[in-house]
Amino acid sequence: MCFRAFFIVALLSIQSLFAQLSNFTFQVNASNETCLGNGSLNFLVTNTTPGAALTYSVYLLPNITTPIAVTTNTTLTGLNSGVYQVVATQTLGANSGTQQQNATIINTIQNLSYTISGVKPICGNEGVLTVNVNSGNPVTYQIINGPITTGIQNTNVFNNLPVGQYQIRVVDACGNAVIQTYTLLQSLPGLNIDFGTVVPPLIDCNTLKVSNYFAALSGFTIAYPINFQYTVFPPGGGTPVVLNQSVNSGNVVLQNIPFHNGQQYYYNLVATDACGNVYTLNNNPVNRKFDIALSVNNLNCSTKQIEITPSYFIAPYTINFTSFPSGFNPIAYNGLHPGPFLGNSTAYGGVGNSIPLGSYTITVTDACGRTASKSINVQNIPAMSTYIASSDGCGKVMVTLSTVLMQSVSIISAPNGFPNSLPYDVTSFIDPVSNNLIMTGLMEGNYIFHIVDICGIEYTLNVIVPPYIPNSFSITQRPGCDLGFGSARMISDVNVVSAVLINAPSSYTGTLPLNLSIISANSFYLSNVPDGNYVIQSINSCGVSRTDTIAISGYTQTTSNVVIQRNCGSFNLQFTHASNASGTILYWLQKLDVSTGNWVHPSSGIIYVNGSDPNTGNSLLLNASVNNLNLAFSGQFRILKSFQTFSANGGSIDCVKEIYSFEVDPNPIIDSVNQFGCSNGNSEAVVNVIGTPPFQYRITTKDGNPFLINNGNSNYFINLAPGIYNFQAEDSCGNLVNRIIEITNLAPLHITSSILCNAQNGSLAVPNISFLTYEWWKDNATTTILSTTNALNFIPFNNPNDFGVYHVRIVNTLNSSSCLNTELTFVISDALNNPHAGNDNTITYCGNQGTVNLQNLLSGTFDNNGFWIELSNSNGSLIGSNWDTTNVSFGTYQFSYQVNGFCSNSDEAIITINFNQNPEVLNLIPNYSVCENDTVQIVGDQNNISYTYTWTGPNGFISNNPNIEILNAQPEQSGNYTLIISNGICNSVPYVVNVLIANSPEFYIQDLCSDNVKTLQVVPINNSFNIEDVSYNWSGPNGYISNSNPIQINEEAIGDYSVTVDNGTCVLNETITVLNLLCAIPKGISPNDDGLNDYFDLSGFDVKELKIFNRYGLEVYSQSAYKKEWYGQDFKGNVLPAATYYYVILQTTGESKTGWVYLQR
Repeated sequence: MCFRAFFIVALLSIQSLFAQLSNFTFQVNASNETCLGNGSLNFLVTNTTPGAALTYSVYLLPNITTPIAVTTNTTLTGLNSGVYQVVATQTLGANSGTQQQNATIINTIQNLSYTISGVKPICGNEGVLTVNVNSGNPVTYQIINGPITTGIQNTNVFNNLPVGQYQIRVVDACGNAVIQTYTLLQSLPGLNIDFGTVVPPLIDCNTLKVSNYFAALSGFTIAYPINFQYTVFPPGGGTPVVLNQSVNSGNVVLQNIPFHNGQQYYYNLVATDACGNVYTLNNNPVNRKFDIALSVNNLNCSTKQIEITPSYFIAPYTINFTSFPSGFNPIAYNGLHPGPFLGNSTAYGGVGNSIPLGSYTITVTDACGRTASKSINVQNIPAMSTYIASSDGCGKVMVTLSTVLMQSVSIISAPNGFPNSLPYDVTSFIDPVSNNLIMTGLMEGNYIFHIVDICGIEYTLNVIVPPYIPNSFSITQRPGCDLGFGSARMISDVNVVSAVLINAPSSYTGTLPLNLSIISANSFYLSNVPDGNYVIQSINSCGVSRTDTIAISGYTQTTSNVVIQRNCGSFNLQFTHASNASGTILYWLQKLDVSTGNWVHPSSGIIYVNGSDPNTGNSLLLNASVNNLNLAFSGQFRILKSFQTFSANGGSIDCVKEIYSFEVDPNPIIDSVNQFGCSNGNSEAVVNVIGTPPFQYRITTKDGNPFLINNGNSNYFINLAPGIYNFQAEDSCGNLVNRIIEITNLAPLHITSSILCNAQNGSLAVPNISFLTYEWWKDNATTTILSTTNALNFIPFNNPNDFGVYHVRIVNTLNSSSCLNTELTFVISDALNNPHAGNDNTITYCGNQGTVNLQNLLSGTFDNNGFWIELSNSNGSLIGSNWDTTNVSFGTYQFSYQVNGFCSNSDEAIITINFNQNPEVLNLIPNYSVCENDTVQIVGDQNNISYTYTWTGPNGFISNNPNIEILNAQPEQSGNYTLIISNGICNSVPYVVNVLIANSPEFYIQDLCSDNVKTLQVVPINNSFNIEDVSYNWSGPNGYISNSNPIQINEEAIGDYSVTVDNGTCVLNETITVLNLLCAIPKGISPNDDGLNDYFDLSGFDVKELKIFNRYGLEVYSQSAYKKEWYGQDFKGNVLPAATYYYVILQTTGESKTGWVYLQR
């Protein structure tokens, strides 16, 4: 039997229930996901029907069946990237209409990535670490661990750091924190200074320049700036000269020191670096004098000249020939003789003007008066001829003639068997550039060469060509690319015309015999061949044949020792690798891009092409045998070694070998957050983190507000009310990752049954969750476990043998306090033959009810093992029997309660809910303020005849009008005014308006002199305000403005000054006319009608009375309300004599001033 009842709810609103709904417009704007889960959708509707309610159902495509959210808010946050479909429903009474829009939230998350660069400290604490951001949006920087730590800062540079290992935390705009470890090493200061050298020319007659080269010791650093102190010790004693200078860069220090001509003396050098280290170099010798150098230049075969070169001199200088050959006249060979000369050298004689042969003595005097003399003998000296002879099987001779060019060469004597007639002209073998004669192919024996130079001078040279003795090849070996293989380069000291490999080890698989390529006429190669002995037959360019055996050594590799120090956010790598590889051996680090399978540069991600040569573009260069520090990468890595072997054509082949691979764990990420419902309406969540445990778990915000739950090392959170949460995980390094997740109402665990029919398979089941354990039993047989999975199967179901109470015990292995730790029951009995759902029912509610338990609305006889289905699509959240009305529009909704029996037997009850809206006032201002005596006007609502209005307020105030008006309002009428609206069924919430009726700021402007300065000041009347609690706005002549009180205007213009006083509610303005800015009492007056100091002017002092006394104390003048009436007269107007007079001033403020004023005639 089936029972039905219908419960109908009427929607009440301000507008007519039967109004036709408008065709509204709907727009959805998406805010992209910049942090995990912070995407949002904003809903904009226009042209809606007044009084209609709007709900928004949001679907994450492609699922258009179950909305992820139903809301009446115009913004939905906490969303991940994706394509969303939003259905807006406008509802008024029984009428409704929808509009639909799609919107895309794009993942624009920029993961934080950075590197650290360091400047090593030299002296102590001047190290610098700089964070270089590669991607992301960093907000704060902090050293959280190290020799020193810092607070949170906004800059990416840390200064004044000592040596040590640092951990730096960078936090981005999403609250994610990335930790990196950086080892900052010491740069050791160390300096080596070379002995000084003198740098010509002289600075002046008594000063020369010395130079000292300095450099860092191997493995050390120069700590600039360096202070150099020179202590120069004069010859023969005397007071040392001390000179200092500072050098900020470079490797050379230049210093001017005293010059002692022709005497040996010394200087000591002390260098002090920036760290205070002292380096000493004593006894730098200096021994220079003014001197000259004489040389004879052969300009051609018949012309000679003398060149005079002074050193350590000051120009100009003069030259004197004190002895010379007969007939020599200096001026005939240099028209400027005897000077003065300015050049670095001076010559006598020239082309076509050769100086006579003979002996010369020359004296030079410089500008300092110093002299130097030397002698030189000018004569004809024949050139020297030399030769080099060798035999490579065909004889080679090189003949050289110094100082003069060879004109012709011939062989005039040769060994027996010489093939050419004698004399044999060999001039054609002269190289005109080097002036060398080079011949090859000469037989061994004695030769005589006849040489004639370009001056016609003849030379005879005996040459011996030795017998041929073959030399061994110069052999260079390199291991090959593969184990057991090698290569070799053979270089002959003579040219080779052919080389043939005629024998090889048995492991050789190439062709025999094999012609080897001749490279550069005298070299040939074996490339990448098995180790062993190779026999090569070669013939040189003279036809001489030889046979050589070459032993090739193959490539061997012994051990690799790799030490990886894994730090937070970085690692250090130190390794050694032993092999017999040669050439340039380099080691490279590469990272595996798991998404593409390519090996790439760890930092830039540039792809390395397998088989190619690693380079700094696609690989990171490593240093072997030292610690490679601060490698800020994670993932899978390998170390490659590259080295060279010879190619067959004379070049090099790069060999690339992997010697080690390893993995460094990445920083953590929150992969997902799974939710589970509890019977109390709250939820539980498990946070799944990918990374290296242990982790610390916490919640930091709820609905955008601070909300801290520190969950320790447990990733399981319990008792979470619905809301938008930021989940955070932190690893042992301090890396922080965040994810925003919306926690919603979910149905708690419950047992569901399949259709149970006799003799057919059936089952009872609960959700299958990996971290839960299950135990099923029947009735009280707790020790007889029927199943340990999430399902209890009946194969087949037997009626009535399977009747009974079935239990399942569920244990959460992650949290002993979890609501999932429960025991559920399900009854299978004869009652299923006659199910009862109870009576139909109708309920009326006013306003939002939160969560309604529909089970409490059942009446009559009903079974508790039924289930609820919503028939009216309220877009609310129905979990079990709990209906969440938070985002449900007002209207009438129906629910079906169904109880199933065996097979198709069932019963149903219909529950109808009238969900009425409380009357609302949409635009009531909560705070209202006016000045006293103004009118208070509060608009509570448009006068809706369907509503009744009740206002209450201070002093027994009551009104039934929609709006209230208070004329000539007074401060005592301030207070809270409360409005309640009723539609006859539901009342509104109380609406409270705080009314402030403020006193007006009454005041006057005081014009006074304060410390001889013209001052205007606002003074309250009857304490109508506190001068510290109001604002001031002054204006005056020539654009004068000020916000102070009082103001000083002694340097401003006369005229009208206005001030506006604002107490936050009331504003009042006053104006004062300033006619005089004088505030200093005159020291004297000179009444002579010149317009200057004619009167004793006190117009700026607000004088009540002035009295004037002569120096004898006799009062000679007085005036009440004085301005500037006294010009040196007495009571009767008679002129007073010039003198000093005493005055007494009584001001209206009660203050008195006294002093002297001089009257001058």
